[in-house]
Parts: sequence; structure tokens; C-alpha cells
Amino acid sequence: MSVLFTPFAAGPVLLKNRVVMPPMASRAADGGMLTTEHLDYYLPRAEAGTGLIITEHMYVDRRGMADPHQLAIDSDDRIPGLSKLTRLTRNAGARIIAQISHAGSMAHQRVTGMTPVSSSDVLSPTMSSTEVPEELTVPEIRELVGKFRDAAVRAQMAGFDGVDVHSAHGYLLDQFFSPLANKRHDAYGRDSVENRVRIHCEILRAIRESTGPEFLIALRLGGSDYMNGGATVEDAAKAVPLLREAGMDLLDISGGMNGYTISGRKDPGWFRDIAEAVRGTAAGRDLPILLTGGIKKPEDAEALLQSGICDLVGVGRAMRRYPDWTARAWDEMESKQNH
Repeated sequence: MSVLFTPFAAGPVLLKNRVVMPPMASRAADGGMLTTEHLDYYLPRAEAGTGLIITEHMYVDRRGMADPHQLAIDSDDRIPGLSKLTRLTRNAGARIIAQISHAGSMAHQRVTGMTPVSSSDVLSPTMSSTEVPEELTVPEIRELVGKFRDAAVRAQMAGFDGVDVHSAHGYLLDQFFSPLANKRHDAYGRDSVENRVRIHCEILRAIRESTGPEFLIALRLGGSDYMNGGATVEDAAKAVPLLREAGMDLLDISGGMNGYTISGRKDPGWFRDIAEAVRGTAAGRDLPILLTGGIKKPEDAEALLQSGICDLVGVGRAMRRYPDWTARAWDEMESKQNH
């Protein structure tokens, strides 16, 4: 049997295979609430045999809402709708975790009704907004840690197998990790990788303390900005031991301020350089790693898994186009093995 269709234990959660539906926004929420469009979006991928589904990002606080049609997990009234999604998805045989997020300086006042916040009072390096954010104070940072924790507890109450803490693509936690956005010089400042991931570690510890050992905690890390003066692959390798010690079960690798694509990079597994750097560290040697980016064919996914640089593969655009991608991949791999 191919590695792609072998079971894998991602921390406390056993997956039936290595195929992951990564976070991809549907923009289908109504006032932050789940709709039938979401069920129509996720269930076919679960029914096709996908091992793990990671939801689109859900905001943990209204001030961190990135889009008016974004899902929310900022209050308890979100739980009943989300519970329906988890029940149906898990009945179809998939495991599902909720991506929890805060947009930081990528939020817009016209959407949230509030001035955006960030690690520092500088414009978003993504140039997605012309609004200068307010720099978060230390008490406000501690309050945000609590909001991520509360969101994770709601996810657990709604039946999710875990959460994926979003620190990529220029959102708030990425704004702390990236020197392009983080201009602070305090305990959360740019002067060391340890300081730049301090808020991440506090969030991870708070979630673990509140949800227990059987709840999967993943973190999507924008491991490199691929921009002058930004976060580097070496920074990611230094961050991983700190994140793992704080409670991270699964590293979900992506890009940073550059988003989820890299100009000119076409080989499957766009962020494999980050995965290779992490795998080469003592903390990363046996750390479950999810790699995404340009993976369209099952043979490409299989090759990445067999190389040893990752344990799970995220199939994004191809699965958005073909909801039954996993079933097709199974048939194709079986056919090759039988001939």
C-alpha cells in the first residue's frame, strides 16, 4: 500500500490516511454563523475519504475579522451550528479541526467597526490595508491569548478533534513572528525568535491547559516571508522547539507575508525548504509535519511522503476543483499497484 493511504497519528488523533484538506475560505458565513453552504462544501470531501479536514479560518474576536463572510468562533452561540458540521463530517469518516485566527492589521475598520490592532503600529507589509493599526499593549496581548483559548474550548465543545492556530499569510500571529511587521523591543518584540513566538507559546499553553491531552493542537506557521528583512527558514527552525515545548502537536507549514504562493516556484510542496530545515532539527525529527503547496497529483503527494520531509500532505486547489480527489487518488494508486 502507498504511504498516502496508511494511517497516521497526528498527536492524540489517529487519521485513516495522510490526505488533508487544508484551510480554504468559502466566504459562506452569515453574520459569522455556519450555513448549509458550508455543509455542501466540506461533506463531499469527507465522504470521498479525506483523512483530515482543516476548516477555513474562524475569527476569535470581532476586531480580528478579515472578511464580512468569515466564520466566527468568538462566542458560545456559534457552537450549535459548528456542532452540526463536526457531527456530519465525522460520521462520514473524516477527522476535522478548526482553524482559529485573528487578522490583526489585515482587518478593516469598515468591516469590524474598530481600528485594527497589530504587534506594532505599522502598515500591514502585505499592503492589504491602508489603515495604520494600534500597537497592542501587554495587557491586550494577554486578553488575546484568552480569546484564542476560549475559541479552542468552543471548538472542543462543538466536537472538533482539535484546532489549527493561524500564524501565516500576514495575519496577527504572523505579524508578531515577522520582523517586517514586528517593530517592538519588549518581551514580544523583534529582538529574538523566542520573543517573536512568545504570544504563540502562551496561546498553545493556554489551549493545552484548557482542553487536555486528547485535543490536537496544530499551528500553521508562515515559516519564511521570502522577502528582504523578513522571517527566514532559519527562524522557523529555531521557533519549532519552542512551539513544540509549549504544546504544538502538528506543524502546518506555509508561507508568511508572501501568502500561500511563491513566485516562480512550481514543484509540488512549495514550502519544502522549510520542512527540510525543520526536519533537520532535533525537535523536528519526529514532529508531525503537514506540507501544502501545489500538490495536485497523488504520485507527487506520495513522493513527498516517501522523502520523509512531511507526514501529511495538504491538497488545496485540486480538492477545491475535484471534491472527490481523495477517492480518485485511491483508485489511481490501487490501479498502479495491481498492474
